[in-house]
Amino acid sequence: MGMHLSRTIAEGRAFMQMIDGKAVDAESGERLDIRCPSDGKVFASIPASAAADVDRAMAAARAAFENGPWRPHAGIRTRPHSDPTVPAG
Repeated sequence: MGMHLSRTIAEGRAFMQMIDGKAVDAESGERLDIRCPSDGKVFASIPASAAADVDRAMAAARAAFENGPWRPHAGIRTRPHSDPTVPAG
């Protein structure tokens, strides 16, 4: 079933987080190694996100919501059900 997961780190499996439409690392620059549970070998690396990264992401999401092209449609998302067969209210 494909190559062993522990080989992927050597092949560039260093993932980033998406904030404001850009792939970025954690503000601290710290990373977490992800290990294969079957053999303990590192197969990926991800940003060690912290509160500052969440704040950045939330600010970007708020700005996108307030200024994005979908703003005129924001009311559509306030319905409790998105299923068109469920009556509103």
